[in-house]
Amino acid sequence: MDVITLSEAVAHVGQNVRFIAAVQQISTGKRVLIARQRVLPCHVLHVCDASRQFFKITCWGDAPPELIHSSFTSEPEQNVGLMQMSRTDAVLQDGDIVLFSFCRIQIYRGNVEAQFIVRNNDAATSSTVQLLYRKDRYFSAQDVPLRELYPMIEWVKQYRRKFSAEDERTTSAAVKKTKDRSTLQDLRENMVVSVLCKLRPKKNKSAAAPGGGTGVCSELDGVLLCELVMFDSAGDGMSLYLCDQHAEKRFVAKLLEHRGAVEIDGIVVSLHALSNRLLANTTPHTTFRLLDPDGPDSIDLENKIARSRIVFQGSTTFTAPTGPTSFSTLEELTGSLFEGLATLKNVRIEQVCLGRHFGHAATVLARFASHLAERYCTGCNQALPESPCQDRKAQSHFVACANRCMTRRSSADNALCAWRYRCFSILLRDPRNQRLHVRADNQATLEIVGNIEARVLIEAQHNASLNSQFDAASAVASLLNALVEDANQKFEAKLVCSVVRIGDNASQVISNCQDSSLGDESMFQRVFSLVSLVPCDAFSI
Repeated sequence: MDVITLSEAVAHVGQNVRFIAAVQQISTGKRVLIARQRVLPCHVLHVCDASRQFFKITCWGDAPPELIHSSFTSEPEQNVGLMQMSRTDAVLQDGDIVLFSFCRIQIYRGNVEAQFIVRNNDAATSSTVQLLYRKDRYFSAQDVPLRELYPMIEWVKQYRRKFSAEDERTTSAAVKKTKDRSTLQDLRENMVVSVLCKLRPKKNKSAAAPGGGTGVCSELDGVLLCELVMFDSAGDGMSLYLCDQHAEKRFVAKLLEHRGAVEIDGIVVSLHALSNRLLANTTPHTTFRLLDPDGPDSIDLENKIARSRIVFQGSTTFTAPTGPTSFSTLEELTGSLFEGLATLKNVRIEQVCLGRHFGHAATVLARFASHLAERYCTGCNQALPESPCQDRKAQSHFVACANRCMTRRSSADNALCAWRYRCFSILLRDPRNQRLHVRADNQATLEIVGNIEARVLIEAQHNASLNSQFDAASAVASLLNALVEDANQKFEAKLVCSVVRIGDNASQVISNCQDSSLGDESMFQRVFSLVSLVPCDAFSI
Protein backbone atom coordinates (compact mmCIF):
# COMPACT_ATOMS: atom_id res chain seq x y z
CA MET A 1 0.00 0.00 0.00
CA ASP A 2 1.53 3.29 -1.12
CA VAL A 3 1.85 6.30 1.16
CA ILE A 4 -0.24 9.27 -0.03
CA THR A 5 -0.22 12.95 0.84
CA LEU A 6 -3.24 14.51 2.55
CA SER A 7 -4.13 16.51 -0.56
CA GLU A 8 -4.46 13.23 -2.47
CA ALA A 9 -7.04 11.83 -0.03
CA VAL A 10 -9.95 13.11 -2.12
CA ALA A 11 -8.94 10.67 -4.87
CA HIS A 12 -9.14 7.71 -2.45
CA VAL A 13 -12.64 8.12 -0.99
CA GLY A 14 -13.95 4.75 0.21
CA GLN A 15 -10.46 3.24 0.32
CA ASN A 16 -8.05 2.31 3.10
CA VAL A 17 -4.86 4.36 2.81
CA ARG A 18 -1.54 5.12 4.47
CA PHE A 19 -0.23 8.63 5.02
CA ILE A 20 2.42 10.46 7.04
CA ALA A 21 1.29 13.51 8.97
CA ALA A 22 2.15 15.75 11.90
CA VAL A 23 -0.37 15.94 14.75
CA GLN A 24 -1.75 19.45 15.24
CA GLN A 25 -4.60 18.99 17.72
CA ILE A 26 -5.99 16.16 19.84
CA SER A 27 -9.53 16.29 21.21
CA THR A 28 -10.31 13.31 23.44
CA GLY A 29 -13.35 11.99 25.28
CA LYS A 30 -16.05 12.74 22.72
CA ARG A 31 -19.39 10.93 22.72
CA VAL A 32 -21.44 10.90 19.53
CA LEU A 33 -25.04 9.95 18.82
CA ILE A 34 -25.08 7.52 15.88
CA ALA A 35 -28.22 7.11 13.77
CA ARG A 36 -30.19 8.63 16.70
CA GLN A 37 -30.07 5.23 18.40
CA ARG A 38 -26.78 4.66 20.19
CA VAL A 39 -23.93 6.70 21.61
CA LEU A 40 -20.35 5.86 20.71
CA PRO A 41 -17.14 7.31 22.17
CA CYS A 42 -14.52 8.79 19.86
CA HIS A 43 -11.49 11.04 19.70
CA VAL A 44 -10.82 13.66 17.03
CA LEU A 45 -7.38 14.40 15.61
CA HIS A 46 -6.34 17.21 13.31
CA VAL A 47 -3.16 16.49 11.36
CA CYS A 48 -1.21 18.19 8.59
CA ASP A 49 1.51 17.83 6.03
CA ALA A 50 3.03 20.18 3.48
CA SER A 51 0.03 19.74 1.17
CA ARG A 52 -2.82 20.32 3.64
CA GLN A 53 -3.44 21.50 7.20
CA PHE A 54 -6.13 20.52 9.72
CA PHE A 55 -7.09 17.23 8.12
CA LYS A 56 -9.63 15.56 10.40
CA ILE A 57 -9.34 11.98 11.66
CA THR A 58 -12.12 10.45 13.77
CA CYS A 59 -10.81 7.69 16.04
CA TRP A 60 -13.59 5.43 17.31
CA GLY A 61 -13.32 3.76 20.70
CA ASP A 62 -12.96 4.53 24.41
CA ALA A 63 -9.19 4.86 24.35
CA PRO A 64 -7.24 7.23 22.10
CA PRO A 65 -5.21 5.54 19.38
CA GLU A 66 -2.14 3.82 20.81
CA LEU A 67 1.14 4.00 18.98
CA ILE A 68 2.43 0.65 17.81
CA HIS A 69 5.94 -0.34 18.85
CA SER A 70 8.72 0.49 16.45
CA SER A 71 11.09 -2.07 15.04
CA PHE A 72 14.70 -2.03 13.89
CA THR A 73 15.45 -2.64 10.27
CA SER A 74 17.78 -5.24 8.87
CA GLU A 75 20.12 -2.50 7.64
CA PRO A 76 22.38 -1.23 10.46
CA GLU A 77 22.82 2.23 8.93
CA GLN A 78 19.06 2.76 9.13
CA ASN A 79 19.07 2.02 12.86
CA VAL A 80 21.53 4.78 13.78
CA GLY A 81 19.83 7.32 16.05
CA LEU A 82 16.60 5.32 16.45
CA MET A 83 14.97 5.30 19.89
CA GLN A 84 13.18 2.33 21.44
CA MET A 85 9.67 3.43 22.49
CA SER A 86 8.71 3.13 26.15
CA ARG A 87 5.19 2.93 27.58
CA THR A 88 5.11 6.67 28.20
CA ASP A 89 6.12 7.27 24.60
CA ALA A 90 3.17 5.20 23.35
CA VAL A 91 0.75 8.11 23.94
CA LEU A 92 0.11 10.30 20.90
CA GLN A 93 1.20 13.93 21.40
CA ASP A 94 0.93 17.24 19.57
CA GLY A 95 3.82 17.67 17.18
CA ASP A 96 4.41 13.96 16.56
CA ILE A 97 5.17 12.85 13.03
CA VAL A 98 3.39 9.54 12.58
CA LEU A 99 2.44 7.00 9.96
CA PHE A 100 -1.28 6.20 9.74
CA SER A 101 -2.16 2.88 8.10
CA PHE A 102 -5.47 1.34 7.00
CA CYS A 103 -7.45 4.53 7.65
CA ARG A 104 -10.61 4.76 5.56
CA ILE A 105 -11.21 7.98 3.63
CA GLN A 106 -14.78 9.32 3.70
CA ILE A 107 -16.59 12.47 2.59
CA TYR A 108 -19.13 14.08 4.88
CA ARG A 109 -20.83 17.38 3.98
CA GLY A 110 -18.19 17.86 1.32
CA ASN A 111 -15.27 17.53 3.76
CA VAL A 112 -12.72 14.82 3.10
CA GLU A 113 -11.95 13.02 6.38
CA ALA A 114 -10.37 9.80 7.63
CA GLN A 115 -11.84 7.15 9.92
CA PHE A 116 -9.49 5.38 12.36
CA ILE A 117 -11.17 2.11 13.39
CA VAL A 118 -9.88 -0.57 15.76
CA ARG A 119 -11.73 -3.84 15.10
CA ASN A 120 -12.27 -6.57 17.69
CA ASN A 121 -12.19 -9.30 15.07
CA ASP A 122 -8.62 -10.52 14.58
CA ALA A 123 -9.41 -11.49 11.00
CA ALA A 124 -10.31 -7.90 10.12
CA THR A 125 -7.70 -5.23 9.53
CA SER A 126 -7.59 -2.41 12.07
CA SER A 127 -6.21 1.07 11.62
CA THR A 128 -2.76 1.66 13.11
CA VAL A 129 -0.57 4.65 13.88
CA GLN A 130 3.21 4.40 14.17
CA LEU A 131 5.47 7.04 15.71
CA LEU A 132 8.25 8.17 13.38
CA TYR A 133 9.64 11.35 14.94
CA ARG A 134 9.19 13.30 18.18
CA LYS A 135 11.23 16.23 19.51
CA ASP A 136 14.45 15.51 17.58
CA ARG A 137 14.18 11.77 18.20
CA TYR A 138 13.68 9.13 15.51
CA PHE A 139 11.59 6.12 16.50
CA SER A 140 11.08 3.97 13.42
CA ALA A 141 12.54 3.38 10.00
CA GLN A 142 11.11 0.01 9.05
CA ASP A 143 8.27 1.24 6.86
CA VAL A 144 9.58 4.73 6.08
CA PRO A 145 13.32 5.26 5.44
CA LEU A 146 14.84 8.14 7.37
CA ARG A 147 15.92 9.96 4.23
CA GLU A 148 12.26 10.20 3.16
CA LEU A 149 11.38 11.78 6.51
CA TYR A 150 13.84 14.66 6.29
CA PRO A 151 11.69 16.94 4.07
CA MET A 152 8.69 16.34 6.32
CA ILE A 153 10.69 17.09 9.48
CA GLU A 154 12.09 20.29 8.00
CA TRP A 155 8.62 21.45 6.96
CA VAL A 156 7.18 20.76 10.43
CA LYS A 157 9.98 22.74 12.09
CA GLN A 158 9.36 25.70 9.80
CA TYR A 159 5.62 25.44 10.36
CA ARG A 160 5.99 25.44 14.15
CA ARG A 161 8.47 28.34 14.09
CA LYS A 162 6.11 30.35 11.92
CA PHE A 163 3.12 29.97 14.23
CA SER A 164 5.21 30.40 17.37
CA ALA A 165 6.48 33.71 16.01
CA GLU A 166 2.94 34.80 15.18
CA ASP A 167 1.75 33.93 18.69
CA GLU A 168 4.59 35.96 20.22
CA ARG A 169 3.78 38.96 18.04
CA THR A 170 0.11 38.66 18.93
CA THR A 171 0.82 38.49 22.65
CA SER A 172 3.08 41.55 22.58
CA ALA A 173 0.49 43.55 20.66
CA ALA A 174 -2.49 42.45 22.74
CA VAL A 175 -2.63 45.70 24.69
CA LYS A 176 -2.89 47.68 21.48
CA LYS A 177 -4.93 45.49 19.19
CA THR A 178 -6.27 42.00 18.87
CA LYS A 179 -4.90 39.44 16.41
CA ASP A 180 -4.93 40.50 12.75
CA ARG A 181 -8.31 39.79 11.25
CA SER A 182 -9.19 38.72 7.76
CA THR A 183 -12.25 39.72 5.79
CA LEU A 184 -14.41 36.94 4.38
CA GLN A 185 -13.63 38.13 0.88
CA ASP A 186 -9.90 37.45 1.44
CA LEU A 187 -10.27 33.90 2.77
CA ARG A 188 -8.71 31.06 0.82
CA GLU A 189 -8.52 27.31 1.18
CA ASN A 190 -6.26 25.86 3.87
CA MET A 191 -6.09 29.03 6.00
CA VAL A 192 -6.34 29.37 9.78
CA VAL A 193 -7.76 32.82 10.42
CA SER A 194 -9.35 35.26 12.81
CA VAL A 195 -12.46 37.10 11.58
CA LEU A 196 -14.78 39.82 12.81
CA CYS A 197 -18.34 39.14 11.68
CA LYS A 198 -21.98 38.71 12.59
CA LEU A 199 -23.78 35.37 12.73
CA ARG A 200 -27.20 34.18 11.68
CA PRO A 201 -28.83 30.76 11.28
CA LYS A 202 -29.23 28.87 8.06
CA LYS A 203 -32.65 27.52 7.20
CA ASN A 204 -33.30 23.95 6.09
CA LYS A 205 -36.24 22.11 7.54
CA SER A 206 -34.97 18.74 6.39
CA ALA A 207 -31.71 19.24 8.24
CA ALA A 208 -33.20 20.22 11.57
CA ALA A 209 -32.75 17.77 14.37
CA PRO A 210 -35.86 16.38 16.10
CA GLY A 211 -37.06 18.58 18.90
CA GLY A 212 -35.35 21.68 17.57
CA GLY A 213 -31.80 20.56 18.34
CA THR A 214 -28.83 22.57 17.25
CA GLY A 215 -26.73 19.87 15.61
CA VAL A 216 -27.24 17.08 13.14
CA CYS A 217 -25.32 13.86 13.75
CA SER A 218 -24.87 10.82 11.55
CA GLU A 219 -22.64 7.82 11.19
CA LEU A 220 -20.12 9.84 9.19
CA ASP A 221 -20.30 12.94 11.32
CA GLY A 222 -18.07 12.04 14.25
CA VAL A 223 -18.97 15.18 16.19
CA LEU A 224 -22.00 17.28 17.07
CA LEU A 225 -22.39 19.78 14.27
CA CYS A 226 -24.29 23.04 13.77
CA GLU A 227 -24.16 25.19 10.65
CA LEU A 228 -24.45 28.98 10.82
CA VAL A 229 -23.67 31.76 8.38
CA MET A 230 -21.04 34.36 9.19
CA PHE A 231 -21.05 37.62 7.22
CA ASP A 232 -19.19 40.92 7.30
CA SER A 233 -21.01 42.63 4.42
CA ALA A 234 -24.29 42.23 2.55
CA GLY A 235 -22.63 40.32 -0.27
CA ASP A 236 -19.99 38.30 1.59
CA GLY A 237 -21.21 35.33 3.62
CA MET A 238 -19.75 31.92 4.39
CA SER A 239 -21.02 28.77 6.05
CA LEU A 240 -19.50 28.20 9.48
CA TYR A 241 -19.64 24.69 10.93
CA LEU A 242 -19.58 24.65 14.74
CA CYS A 243 -18.22 21.36 16.07
CA ASP A 244 -18.24 19.65 19.46
CA GLN A 245 -18.61 22.07 22.38
CA HIS A 246 -19.21 25.03 20.04
CA ALA A 247 -22.37 23.33 18.72
CA GLU A 248 -23.93 23.09 22.17
CA LYS A 249 -27.49 24.45 22.01
CA ARG A 250 -27.20 27.16 24.65
CA PHE A 251 -23.90 28.42 23.28
CA VAL A 252 -25.30 28.70 19.75
CA ALA A 253 -28.38 30.51 21.05
CA LYS A 254 -26.09 32.96 22.85
CA LEU A 255 -24.19 33.64 19.62
CA LEU A 256 -27.37 34.29 17.64
CA GLU A 257 -28.91 36.52 20.30
CA HIS A 258 -25.84 38.76 20.47
CA ARG A 259 -26.47 42.11 18.76
CA GLY A 260 -22.86 43.17 18.36
CA ALA A 261 -19.92 41.86 16.38
CA VAL A 262 -18.39 38.46 17.09
CA GLU A 263 -14.64 37.87 16.91
CA ILE A 264 -13.80 34.28 15.99
CA ASP A 265 -10.18 33.22 16.31
CA GLY A 266 -8.70 30.02 14.92
CA ILE A 267 -11.23 28.81 12.35
CA VAL A 268 -10.06 26.58 9.51
CA VAL A 269 -11.08 27.41 5.93
CA SER A 270 -11.55 24.44 3.62
CA LEU A 271 -12.96 23.78 0.17
CA HIS A 272 -16.31 22.03 -0.11
CA ALA A 273 -15.56 19.21 -2.54
CA LEU A 274 -19.14 18.86 -3.84
CA SER A 275 -20.07 22.49 -4.48
CA ASN A 276 -16.53 23.84 -4.96
CA ARG A 277 -17.21 26.54 -2.37
CA LEU A 278 -15.28 27.64 0.69
CA LEU A 279 -16.55 26.97 4.20
CA ALA A 280 -15.15 27.41 7.70
CA ASN A 281 -14.88 24.93 10.57
CA THR A 282 -14.19 25.37 14.25
CA THR A 283 -11.58 23.28 16.05
CA PRO A 284 -11.14 22.54 19.78
CA HIS A 285 -8.83 25.59 19.92
CA THR A 286 -11.25 28.03 18.27
CA THR A 287 -12.32 30.90 20.54
CA PHE A 288 -15.31 33.25 20.33
CA ARG A 289 -15.44 36.77 21.74
CA LEU A 290 -18.73 38.69 21.88
CA LEU A 291 -17.91 42.37 21.43
CA ASP A 292 -19.81 45.27 22.95
CA PRO A 293 -22.65 46.28 20.57
CA ASP A 294 -21.83 49.93 21.27
CA GLY A 295 -18.08 49.45 20.95
CA PRO A 296 -16.05 50.78 18.01
CA ASP A 297 -15.56 47.37 16.37
CA SER A 298 -19.29 46.60 16.36
CA ILE A 299 -20.20 50.07 15.10
CA ASP A 300 -17.61 49.92 12.32
CA LEU A 301 -18.91 46.51 11.23
CA GLU A 302 -22.53 47.71 11.21
CA ASN A 303 -21.55 50.71 9.10
CA LYS A 304 -19.64 48.48 6.69
CA ILE A 305 -22.65 46.17 6.30
CA ALA A 306 -24.99 49.12 5.80
CA ARG A 307 -22.76 50.63 3.11
CA SER A 308 -22.31 47.33 1.31
CA ARG A 309 -26.05 46.67 1.46
CA ILE A 310 -26.72 49.74 -0.66
CA VAL A 311 -24.13 48.66 -3.23
CA PHE A 312 -25.23 45.03 -3.03
CA GLN A 313 -28.85 45.91 -3.76
CA GLY A 314 -28.26 48.76 -6.17
CA SER A 315 -25.53 47.36 -8.40
CA THR A 316 -25.97 44.84 -11.16
CA THR A 317 -22.25 44.32 -11.68
CA PHE A 318 -21.02 43.06 -8.32
CA THR A 319 -19.12 39.80 -8.09
CA ALA A 320 -21.26 36.85 -7.04
CA PRO A 321 -20.03 34.38 -4.38
CA THR A 322 -18.15 31.30 -5.44
CA GLY A 323 -20.42 28.67 -6.93
CA PRO A 324 -22.90 28.27 -9.76
CA THR A 325 -24.97 31.39 -10.60
CA SER A 326 -27.12 30.17 -13.48
CA PHE A 327 -30.24 28.08 -12.90
CA SER A 328 -32.39 26.47 -15.56
CA THR A 329 -35.57 26.06 -13.48
CA LEU A 330 -37.21 27.73 -10.50
CA GLU A 331 -37.24 24.40 -8.67
CA GLU A 332 -33.46 24.20 -8.99
CA LEU A 333 -33.09 27.70 -7.54
CA THR A 334 -35.55 27.41 -4.66
CA GLY A 335 -34.25 23.97 -3.68
CA SER A 336 -30.59 24.98 -3.64
CA LEU A 337 -28.40 26.46 -0.91
CA PHE A 338 -27.28 29.22 -3.23
CA GLU A 339 -26.32 32.64 -1.87
CA GLY A 340 -26.10 35.84 -3.86
CA LEU A 341 -26.81 36.78 -7.45
CA ALA A 342 -28.66 34.13 -9.47
CA THR A 343 -29.48 34.11 -13.18
CA LEU A 344 -32.66 32.54 -14.55
CA LYS A 345 -33.09 32.18 -18.30
CA ASN A 346 -36.22 31.76 -20.40
CA VAL A 347 -38.72 32.92 -17.77
CA ARG A 348 -41.98 34.67 -18.54
CA ILE A 349 -43.75 37.46 -16.64
CA GLU A 350 -47.15 36.09 -15.69
CA GLN A 351 -48.31 38.96 -13.48
CA VAL A 352 -47.15 42.29 -12.07
CA CYS A 353 -48.62 42.66 -8.56
CA LEU A 354 -48.55 46.37 -7.73
CA GLY A 355 -50.57 46.05 -4.54
CA ARG A 356 -53.00 48.89 -5.30
CA HIS A 357 -55.33 50.16 -8.04
CA PHE A 358 -53.72 52.27 -10.78
CA GLY A 359 -56.79 52.98 -12.87
CA HIS A 360 -57.25 49.45 -14.22
CA ALA A 361 -57.40 46.00 -12.67
CA ALA A 362 -54.44 44.59 -14.64
CA THR A 363 -52.51 47.58 -16.02
CA VAL A 364 -51.23 51.03 -15.06
CA LEU A 365 -52.93 54.03 -16.64
CA ALA A 366 -50.63 56.95 -17.39
CA ARG A 367 -52.54 59.44 -15.25
CA PHE A 368 -52.03 57.19 -12.21
CA ALA A 369 -48.31 56.56 -12.81
CA SER A 370 -47.26 59.16 -10.23
CA HIS A 371 -48.77 56.94 -7.53
CA LEU A 372 -45.98 54.44 -8.21
CA ALA A 373 -43.69 56.82 -6.31
CA GLU A 374 -43.38 57.04 -2.55
CA ARG A 375 -41.68 59.49 -0.22
CA TYR A 376 -38.95 58.16 2.07
CA CYS A 377 -36.49 59.43 4.67
CA THR A 378 -32.86 59.35 3.53
CA GLY A 379 -31.75 59.03 7.15
CA CYS A 380 -33.43 55.73 8.05
CA ASN A 381 -34.50 54.63 4.54
CA GLN A 382 -38.08 54.14 5.78
CA ALA A 383 -41.11 55.01 3.66
CA LEU A 384 -43.12 57.93 5.00
CA PRO A 385 -46.78 57.20 5.76
CA GLU A 386 -49.36 58.94 3.63
CA SER A 387 -51.30 61.78 5.16
CA PRO A 388 -55.12 61.58 5.16
CA CYS A 389 -55.36 65.22 4.09
CA GLN A 390 -56.62 65.95 0.59
CA ASP A 391 -54.08 68.62 -0.32
CA ARG A 392 -53.39 68.52 -4.05
CA LYS A 393 -49.64 68.95 -3.55
CA ALA A 394 -48.07 65.53 -3.71
CA GLN A 395 -45.44 66.17 -1.06
CA SER A 396 -48.08 67.10 1.51
CA HIS A 397 -49.61 63.62 1.14
CA PHE A 398 -46.79 62.25 3.32
CA VAL A 399 -46.12 62.98 6.99
CA ALA A 400 -42.72 63.64 8.56
CA CYS A 401 -40.36 60.82 9.55
CA ALA A 402 -41.47 59.24 12.83
CA ASN A 403 -37.82 58.54 13.76
CA ARG A 404 -36.97 62.26 13.56
CA CYS A 405 -33.75 61.47 11.72
CA MET A 406 -31.09 64.16 11.65
CA THR A 407 -28.49 64.86 8.99
CA ARG A 408 -25.78 64.21 11.59
CA ARG A 409 -25.84 63.04 15.18
CA SER A 410 -24.85 66.48 16.43
CA SER A 411 -27.08 68.36 14.01
CA ALA A 412 -30.51 69.82 14.63
CA ASP A 413 -31.43 69.63 10.94
CA ASN A 414 -33.87 66.95 9.91
CA ALA A 415 -32.68 64.39 7.38
CA LEU A 416 -33.77 65.01 3.81
CA CYS A 417 -36.62 63.18 2.11
CA ALA A 418 -36.62 61.89 -1.44
CA TRP A 419 -38.73 60.00 -3.96
CA ARG A 420 -38.40 56.36 -5.02
CA TYR A 421 -40.56 53.68 -6.61
CA ARG A 422 -42.76 51.58 -4.35
CA CYS A 423 -41.83 47.94 -3.94
CA PHE A 424 -44.04 45.47 -5.78
CA SER A 425 -43.87 41.83 -6.77
CA ILE A 426 -43.59 40.08 -10.11
CA LEU A 427 -44.78 36.53 -10.72
CA LEU A 428 -42.26 34.61 -12.83
CA ARG A 429 -43.05 31.40 -14.71
CA ASP A 430 -40.41 29.02 -16.08
CA PRO A 431 -40.69 26.50 -18.98
CA ARG A 432 -41.98 23.87 -16.53
CA ASN A 433 -44.84 26.17 -15.50
CA GLN A 434 -43.39 26.61 -12.02
CA ARG A 435 -44.00 30.02 -10.49
CA LEU A 436 -42.13 32.30 -8.11
CA HIS A 437 -42.91 35.73 -6.67
CA VAL A 438 -39.91 38.07 -6.80
CA ARG A 439 -39.65 41.46 -5.18
CA ALA A 440 -38.91 44.54 -7.29
CA ASP A 441 -37.50 47.50 -5.38
CA ASN A 442 -36.63 51.00 -6.57
CA GLN A 443 -33.43 50.00 -8.35
CA ALA A 444 -35.08 47.09 -10.18
CA THR A 445 -37.94 49.33 -11.29
CA LEU A 446 -35.46 51.87 -12.62
CA GLU A 447 -33.95 49.12 -14.76
CA ILE A 448 -37.39 48.19 -16.12
CA VAL A 449 -38.56 51.74 -16.91
CA GLY A 450 -35.35 52.90 -18.58
CA ASN A 451 -33.90 54.82 -15.62
CA ILE A 452 -36.80 57.26 -15.40
CA GLU A 453 -36.56 58.28 -11.77
CA ALA A 454 -39.60 58.47 -9.52
CA ARG A 455 -39.08 62.18 -8.87
CA VAL A 456 -39.51 62.80 -12.61
CA LEU A 457 -43.10 61.52 -12.36
CA ILE A 458 -43.82 63.90 -9.47
CA GLU A 459 -42.22 66.86 -11.24
CA ALA A 460 -44.17 66.05 -14.39
CA GLN A 461 -47.40 66.02 -12.38
CA HIS A 462 -46.64 69.47 -10.94
CA ASN A 463 -45.77 70.84 -14.38
CA ALA A 464 -48.69 69.26 -16.21
CA SER A 465 -49.69 72.62 -17.65
CA LEU A 466 -46.31 73.04 -19.36
CA ASN A 467 -45.83 71.64 -22.84
CA SER A 468 -43.23 68.89 -22.77
CA GLN A 469 -42.03 66.70 -25.59
CA PHE A 470 -41.44 63.79 -23.20
CA ASP A 471 -44.35 62.24 -21.30
CA ALA A 472 -42.65 60.39 -18.42
CA ALA A 473 -45.90 59.01 -16.99
CA SER A 474 -46.93 57.42 -20.30
CA ALA A 475 -43.45 55.96 -20.81
CA VAL A 476 -43.34 54.37 -17.35
CA ALA A 477 -46.87 52.98 -17.66
CA SER A 478 -46.17 51.54 -21.13
CA LEU A 479 -42.93 49.85 -20.05
CA LEU A 480 -44.56 48.23 -17.02
CA ASN A 481 -47.62 47.10 -18.98
CA ALA A 482 -45.43 45.65 -21.74
CA LEU A 483 -44.04 43.08 -19.31
CA VAL A 484 -47.29 41.10 -19.40
CA GLU A 485 -48.84 42.14 -22.72
CA ASP A 486 -46.82 39.59 -24.71
CA ALA A 487 -47.32 36.22 -23.01
CA ASN A 488 -44.62 34.62 -25.18
CA GLN A 489 -41.88 37.11 -24.33
CA LYS A 490 -39.00 35.41 -22.51
CA PHE A 491 -36.55 37.13 -20.18
CA GLU A 492 -33.27 36.52 -18.48
CA ALA A 493 -33.86 37.49 -14.85
CA LYS A 494 -31.13 38.30 -12.35
CA LEU A 495 -32.20 37.79 -8.74
CA VAL A 496 -30.63 38.27 -5.33
CA CYS A 497 -31.54 35.44 -2.94
CA SER A 498 -31.75 36.80 0.59
CA VAL A 499 -33.19 36.14 4.02
CA VAL A 500 -35.02 38.88 5.92
CA ARG A 501 -36.20 38.87 9.48
CA ILE A 502 -39.99 38.98 9.59
CA GLY A 503 -41.12 42.35 10.88
CA ASP A 504 -38.09 44.19 9.49
CA ASN A 505 -38.15 46.30 6.37
CA ALA A 506 -37.76 43.84 3.52
CA SER A 507 -34.97 45.94 2.09
CA GLN A 508 -32.79 45.28 5.11
CA VAL A 509 -30.99 42.27 3.76
CA ILE A 510 -29.50 39.92 6.31
CA SER A 511 -27.93 37.66 3.66
CA ASN A 512 -28.94 34.69 1.61
CA CYS A 513 -29.16 31.14 2.81
CA GLN A 514 -31.83 28.57 3.55
CA ASP A 515 -30.42 26.17 6.07
CA SER A 516 -31.00 26.34 9.77
CA SER A 517 -30.14 23.84 12.42
CA LEU A 518 -31.25 26.16 15.19
CA GLY A 519 -33.83 28.74 16.09
CA ASP A 520 -37.40 29.62 15.33
CA GLU A 521 -37.80 29.25 11.60
CA SER A 522 -40.80 31.58 11.62
CA MET A 523 -38.48 34.52 12.41
CA PHE A 524 -36.90 34.42 8.96
CA GLN A 525 -38.26 34.43 5.44
CA ARG A 526 -36.46 33.76 2.19
CA VAL A 527 -36.86 36.57 -0.33
CA PHE A 528 -35.96 36.76 -4.02
CA SER A 529 -35.25 40.32 -5.14
CA LEU A 530 -35.18 41.29 -8.78
CA VAL A 531 -32.04 43.02 -10.06
CA SER A 532 -32.73 43.19 -13.79
CA LEU A 533 -34.82 41.79 -16.64
CA VAL A 534 -33.25 41.36 -20.06
CA PRO A 535 -35.36 40.18 -23.03
CA CYS A 536 -34.09 36.97 -24.58
CA ASP A 537 -35.20 38.10 -28.06
CA ALA A 538 -36.78 41.08 -29.79
CA PHE A 539 -38.96 43.00 -27.34
CA SER A 540 -41.88 44.93 -28.81
CA ILE A 541 -43.77 47.42 -26.71
